[in-house]
Amino acid sequence: RDGTLHVGATARLRALQAHPLLRAHAPVVAEAAGLVGPVHVRNRATLGGSLAHADPAAEVPAALLAAQAMARIVGSTGERTCPVDELVVGAHRTALGPGELIVAVELPLATDRLGGAFREFAVRTGDLPLIGVAGQVRIGKDGRCVGATAVACGVADRPRPLAAPEALYGAASLSAAALRDVAAAVGAELDPVSDVRAGADYRRELTQVLTIEALVAAWRMAAGS
Repeated sequence: RDGTLHVGATARLRALQAHPLLRAHAPVVAEAAGLVGPVHVRNRATLGGSLAHADPAAEVPAALLAAQAMARIVGSTGERTCPVDELVVGAHRTALGPGELIVAVELPLATDRLGGAFREFAVRTGDLPLIGVAGQVRIGKDGRCVGATAVACGVADRPRPLAAPEALYGAASLSAAALRDVAAAVGAELDPVSDVRAGADYRRELTQVLTIEALVAAWRMAAGS
């Protein structure tokens, strides 16, 4: 309604991964939902729960951020909406106040040709990814890119929006040169965390690869190829 897709916070990830409305208007979120854990976890895990848990490596918050989602929040002082990039403020930390709950997620309805994809690397299938990248591409009526976003998880204490895809704005096709420029820009703008699972340089290179894979898949979906 009113140009917005409303998804209840207790919607199960298993239901969302194949929901036709979500696949039409936020395919990157639908794909991310299908990557969370094994199926018995997705049968119980909820959209609002994944967002409020705010794990820095989780797929769903990164995908919601790439899709420009808003969280609808209710508390003792009333109701408010908050962009996902302002809601998640750190590892397992959100801007939710005392007594506040996420009751829904709001996503803009697609007005252009839309494609979305999530690419990740995990040590074992079903584990939280070491690195994940949510990509979304919008193509206008003239066949040119009118919007491209990418958000990485596993590189910082919260989902990390990447500025590099902005270089694709106005392009009518994906060239090898443009993709090399995007990869180089991702490497230049990232300063990933380093821990016992992987060093910063490895995370940087993996993010470059996954960003290109996610954007290429999103572009092909948007272009209908």
